[in-house]
Amino acid sequence: CTALYEISEQAHLADSEENLFISLHQIIGRFINADNFFIALKHQREDEQFIDFPYFCDEHDAHFQGMRIKIEPQKKPNITSFLMQSGKAILLGPETFDQFCQENGIEYLGAKAYSLIGVPFYHDNLVGVVLVQSYREVLYTEKDKDLLAYVARHIAMALDKKKTLDALCNVNEIFSRFMYY
Repeated sequence: CTALYEISEQAHLADSEENLFISLHQIIGRFINADNFFIALKHQREDEQFIDFPYFCDEHDAHFQGMRIKIEPQKKPNITSFLMQSGKAILLGPETFDQFCQENGIEYLGAKAYSLIGVPFYHDNLVGVVLVQSYREVLYTEKDKDLLAYVARHIAMALDKKKTLDALCNVNEIFSRFMYY
């Protein structure tokens, strides 16, 4: 309950999207191991779809931060695009990871996780994924997956709220400039 309140508050208080993502990461990290955590957002431009990684904190794959990957329907999906398409949360461990990827035709990008939880989220037109992963020792549980799924819904609302507040600030700034001139 406290985490959800904090997530909602951060949507109002964060002065930038980056600071919002950092705050969300810290909040989630108090409940589950989130040393390796990312938020991915799906964007459509004309007839093409992309996955943006506006926040990617990872000990092995930090280079994904800020990256944009084109979704190509003829190619194998990566875990992030699979989550966005399926709409279902996943929990993978060392004994299920390879089999899951093989059964679903998933091409894994980056370092292979020991355990991971991936949760898609939707709010109006906003589509994204929040994912935590470990590379050793930490084995996530169903309880962790349920918690992340619950929090992910509120992350979607917080991101949408932040987007709306930013747009409102831009309108106010334009109006102020107009009145000044």
